Amino acid sequence: MKRSRRRGVALVLALWVLVLFSFVGLELSTFSRADTGGARYLKERLQAYYLARGGVERGIGLVNDYFRRYPANALAAKNLGRDLSTLKESRPPLLTWLADRGLARVPLGAGSYSLRFEDLAARVNVNRTDPLVLANLIRLTGVDDARSRQLADAVLDWVDADDQHRPQGAERDWYERHRLRPPRNGPVTQLEELLLVKGMTRDILFGGERTKGLVPFLTTEGPGKINVNSAPAEVLLAVPGLDQGTVSRILSTRRTRSLRSLAEVLGADPEAQLGRNPVLGLLSFDTTEMAVEAQGMLAGAPARSVVRATVGVMPAGLVVRGWRDDFPSGLALAPASSAADSTGPQS
Repeated sequence: MKRSRRRGVALVLALWVLVLFSFVGLELSTFSRADTGGARYLKERLQAYYLARGGVERGIGLVNDYFRRYPANALAAKNLGRDLSTLKESRPPLLTWLADRGLARVPLGAGSYSLRFEDLAARVNVNRTDPLVLANLIRLTGVDDARSRQLADAVLDWVDADDQHRPQGAERDWYERHRLRPPRNGPVTQLEELLLVKGMTRDILFGGERTKGLVPFLTTEGPGKINVNSAPAEVLLAVPGLDQGTVSRILSTRRTRSLRSLAEVLGADPEAQLGRNPVLGLLSFDTTEMAVEAQGMLAGAPARSVVRATVGVMPAGLVVRGWRDDFPSGLALAPASSAADSTGPQS
């Protein structure tokens, strides 16, 4: 009986030891797969990053090629050893010329990249805009006139450096009285921050059933001027002195060539019109600052990477003024899908 009991206890202990070893083995196998998946995902992220970086370098090179072929002004032409007055070839709009390069999906190595170009003077710089332009733009996106003026004042009170109220704006005292975050009193870097402004709603900023949304027409970067050769109709119509007929003519003309002067835009007596509407002085005809953004994609892998460079166009050439990327700085956990299957494209 004692021997039988001992055998029974030994058998139970042996089974528990087997269960314990099985559990440890399973854990080791799980951690091993996670480490392998994490390492693979980091490798794919690095590859996607360098694909995007290669795309940005290509994009900067294309912008440089454009301005070497079509100098922005006489000084730039002189630096290239050319005479601007002797250039016979008409200058195509920059963004149209870049779009014709076929950059939606460019194969490179084991993956591809896509390129996006943005003229930073094609939108209204919320940090440097004229109050009337901002109010007009808000109205053109579907907000009533009275609320547009209120919102414009509130936005400008948020970004200006003082605590002096605009006629319909709000400064620190109003926000503190309502127990809200006080205004930045400085330039915003993300448009999402405007949701904190008095009277701003998500529908007004991002669009809703009755509004187009401000985000497509605003930027936090750029020179503060508005380029008639790249700005959308809503931005041009926000400038006092540009009516629907003038804007339609601008849009029609710039499909084939770039506009070069205020006289081409306004027609007869541009100086007199400028005197009546000084805001027309905000118009520009050249790209002086632009963003080049690339997304890198690896074939058969979910990893993506985005690199964005801000480029200034100078008479002596291009200069990179800003750089933003998502370079992977550590071993990120692999997404569940990447460890399970990496044999084909995944969304």
